[in-house]
Amino acid sequence: MSLDQSEISAGGSVLQEGAEIRGNIRTGKEMFLKGIIRGDVECEGKLVIDRDGFVEGNVVCRELVLDGLITGDVQADERTCLTANAVVKGFLQTSCLLIHPEAVVEKGLRLKE
Repeated sequence: MSLDQSEISAGGSVLQEGAEIRGNIRTGKEMFLKGIIRGDVECEGKLVIDRDGFVEGNVVCRELVLDGLITGDVQADERTCLTANAVVKGFLQTSCLLIHPEAVVEKGLRLKE
């Protein structure tokens, strides 16, 4: 499943395939990621990571839709959707989880109340 950029509202950020950022990212809006971020990501809105998207660092966001790879810990305050290609090589903490049977969370999962 390849995610659609329309998941992000107008005014959100997009990092296209082939782009790479080294350093931490913080945004008050939504973000769609097809590229690579080598650093922590803090997103106050929805974070959508496509199949080719990769975060090497920790992620904090309001909502996460993951079809790619995160090699750090994840904290999604409201909702997390992990598709068939999703891999979290860290600990996942979220309030609501929709997970495909082939998705992977390596270090553990905690559902917040």
